[in-house]
Amino acid sequence: KANASYTEPLDSFHILLVDYSATYSNNFSSKRTFNSFSNSNVYTDLDSSLTNVFNNQYQSHAGSFGYRYQKTKMNFSVNTAYQLAQLSKQQEIPSSYQMSKSFESILPSAQFQFKFSPKKNLRINYRTSNNAPTIDQLQDVINNTNVLQLSTGNPELKQDFQQNLNMRYSGVNTVKATSFFALLGANYSTNYIGNSTLIANQDTIVYNSVFLKQGSQIIRPVNLDGYFSIRSFINYTFPIKKLKTNLSLNVSGNYNHIPGLINTQINYAKTATSGLGIVLSSNISEKIDFTMSSNSSYSNINNTLQS
Repeated sequence: KANASYTEPLDSFHILLVDYSATYSNNFSSKRTFNSFSNSNVYTDLDSSLTNVFNNQYQSHAGSFGYRYQKTKMNFSVNTAYQLAQLSKQQEIPSSYQMSKSFESILPSAQFQFKFSPKKNLRINYRTSNNAPTIDQLQDVINNTNVLQLSTGNPELKQDFQQNLNMRYSGVNTVKATSFFALLGANYSTNYIGNSTLIANQDTIVYNSVFLKQGSQIIRPVNLDGYFSIRSFINYTFPIKKLKTNLSLNVSGNYNHIPGLINTQINYAKTATSGLGIVLSSNISEKIDFTMSSNSSYSNINNTLQS
């Protein structure tokens, strides 16, 4: 990775931002499976249906332009980047071929911070990003480690597009020795890399040449829309003077909405989780201190196809 940034102040409060970043990664994968001749113990017969050797390269270039306003109590910035990415693949086995894909993205971002006082502030961040598929997700070869649950890659995968929004508030009262922290965040993704699961009701052939026995299944990554998640966390800490301890209480809540395919039908896995945490910590003396904590959570999972 490489990055270069330049800032140009217009005056004491206004700043222009220019940024350039580049990313390059190279991955090599070799999965070879051999069979034996005539049930001998010599495994030299290459099984092309379970073998795949290829090289995968990903490179991206992004240029951005932004503006920042800054004062003592408040600052905010907005930024827009144009990214050009290329995903290249050179396969050697089972057949020799090359493939290249290009992706163009507009990646906006924004940041806001307000200081109510030197010890109380609010921050809001919005950013967008891309994630390229991994080499395992791209590798078009059958993994039959578990004969009842096969898996394979998908060379046609695209990179996803993620949007993240986070809001944080923190405040400290040094006189009362209390602190408060709150977080609320959300993530939304298009072209999310999820799973497509095919379950065989009878012996069948899938993906042109893969034999799937009755009762078994095969999982393949695919691009899907409809993924989002929401998370929240609140923590409050205050002293208990009689015990010479600090008590921290925290509550959390998360919700995930994850798309998937089951026998070509869309399924949404909806998971709601709530949590409660208690921490009692003390520094009674120079020789003795202790911490006691408890964390509990409750989850509810619902699938739209099989409720």
